[in-house]
Amino acid sequence: MTLTRRDLYATIVVAAGLLVAISVTEGWNWPLMKGVRMGIIALGVTGLLGCAVSGWAEGSPSFKDPFMIVAAALGVVALGAGLVGMFANSTIYLLVMMAVIAMLWLLTVAHRLLGSSVTSRRIHPA
Repeated sequence: MTLTRRDLYATIVVAAGLLVAISVTEGWNWPLMKGVRMGIIALGVTGLLGCAVSGWAEGSPSFKDPFMIVAAALGVVALGAGLVGMFANSTIYLLVMMAVIAMLWLLTVAHRLLGSSVTSRRIHPA
């Protein structure tokens, strides 16, 4: 399988989200990005938008797929870090979200490039 235009759009959205989060951690004082909570909100919104744009789980996603299992676990970690970070107002939770969102993006790219061969080997064992 190859990468599509949707993957390019998702890459741009995720990169923008990570850039906004970095602006908060580095204190660049961008408009509306005042504090860790705003960084968490912005990264959460762009992360969700990146998932929606890529269409990663389109069709009928199966939790027998190893990529889907790892992505679901990473999603739970991102959600937990975001929720705790909103209350704790600590940079560490924003950093965890940044790392998880980047890992989800990498996982999506790997799924696009390797997913069909992994799935075909699992379904049709030789």
